[in-house]
Amino acid sequence: MVARIHNVLGEYDDAQARLDEGFALLPRISETSNAAFQLLGSFALLRTVRGELVPSAQLGGFEPFGDSPDARWAWIAITAYRGLLVAQEGNADQAIAVLHEVLPVIEQAGGWAQNYPALVYSVTFILWLLQRTDEIEIVERNLRAKVVEPDVRYPECDGRLSLALLCALDGRVDEARHWFDEARRVLEEQGDEPLLISVDYEEAVMNHRLGTADDLNRARALINRARARCTHPALAPWTARIDELSALCK
Repeated sequence: MVARIHNVLGEYDDAQARLDEGFALLPRISETSNAAFQLLGSFALLRTVRGELVPSAQLGGFEPFGDSPDARWAWIAITAYRGLLVAQEGNADQAIAVLHEVLPVIEQAGGWAQNYPALVYSVTFILWLLQRTDEIEIVERNLRAKVVEPDVRYPECDGRLSLALLCALDGRVDEARHWFDEARRVLEEQGDEPLLISVDYEEAVMNHRLGTADDLNRARALINRARARCTHPALAPWTARIDELSALCK
């Protein structure tokens, strides 16, 4: 957890040092304990927050935890995260199947439940990456009621950003811009540097998809701001993705 907190605060060297300390202790604990699960999960989250496109095949290392009583409670979050990764890889059928698998949990669980904001965040990104609207009303209703309105927060994601993406997918562009701004306001207050990159990047993606001259100008300004935040070598994956998007917005 200390590594995760350092990471979202932009203290990347400290985050890596704490993670390395954790891995040094790994041989002393059960291979399928919750502590081992959290350590591997932290490693994946650090990479994702820094902009890396983690291959879905790498989640195979989590399979032994599926039957572990210590870690079974968090398995639904891993399932949703896998859906995000396969959507990232363009596997729409598998990603949408994951969405339908976790949808009952999104409906039934409380926003206070372990990993709930991250669960909805992953499902939102399945839709966003695939540019789909399957079950979007259900996802948005639960996101608003259980995460955004009570302001439930989570280190590696933000409910306002999730809501901005859903609004954009539904064609409510002005509302999407409002929620991008709200996400930016809260994340700046928290000092959450890497997620600010994500907000600017995804809003630039929205503007690129809209495609008008004004929207492309907005996209370029957001891309430049996102790139200016990538001053640490740990953010090299973000820099590569930003450069790719920039090339599309010329």
